[in-house]
Amino acid sequence: MNHLRVCLEIAKLGFETRAAYRMEVFLRLVRSLISVFALAAVWHALLTDADRVVGGSLITVPEMITYVILGEALWIVAGNDVLMRLDEKIKSGEIGVDLLKPLGPMWQLFCETVGANLFDVIFVLLPLIGIMMFGFGFTFPHGWTILLFLAAAFNGFLIYFLLAYLLGVTGFWYLEVWHLDRFLGDLVRLLSGAWIPLWFFPVFLLQVSAFLPFRLIYFAPLSIYLEKQSLATAISWIGQQVFWIFLLIVLEQLIWKRAVRKLVVQGG
Repeated sequence: MNHLRVCLEIAKLGFETRAAYRMEVFLRLVRSLISVFALAAVWHALLTDADRVVGGSLITVPEMITYVILGEALWIVAGNDVLMRLDEKIKSGEIGVDLLKPLGPMWQLFCETVGANLFDVIFVLLPLIGIMMFGFGFTFPHGWTILLFLAAAFNGFLIYFLLAYLLGVTGFWYLEVWHLDRFLGDLVRLLSGAWIPLWFFPVFLLQVSAFLPFRLIYFAPLSIYLEKQSLATAISWIGQQVFWIFLLIVLEQLIWKRAVRKLVVQGG
């Protein structure tokens, strides 16, 4: 219970910190609107003449518009600056202080990210979906699909968080890791289906993505929402997400133990 209270306080701090930068919030909303409008226009042009059957699935214009809107929504929810925040803590020496706190550094960053992303959900995501629904319309799924989608979306958030944290830990060995943050973001956008749905991928990339966790961050939740797979497949994807979360946590524990031994406080 103590740890939960601490986590809630950290999440509240993350929420308030995000609220302090109001112009940045407005610019994020504008950026998201431009991104969705641009992608929606592209897909509308590609699919407007006839619906396409890709990978055995019929893809319609409203479905692709929904995919684009929800893809941006998931990017707002799952996105984080964990890698750079951890790098800052390592360079400043703050990480040494964090080791003495009730929650470990990973959990502190997790709670802070939850608070910051909750702010984005309220002040960026909800206005974005409202504007997009008014401008383009929206496809709504059936009952059980919503629950599976929410479970898959939350698991996707955890996977992305853990991937960013694992790369951030390399800051114990390397002085500069900013390029890893850019690399991870681009890799996730490409192989997760955030930019282009995996339905349109060539066979080679589909085979590669099957062995990586990225498709489980965006493509799996979005496909579940659009009901492009069976109930068994949806449950299988959620099971794969749980497997990757467990695997990434185990890797984090192993690497973190080595990182703590390597710890050299800089500038603190």
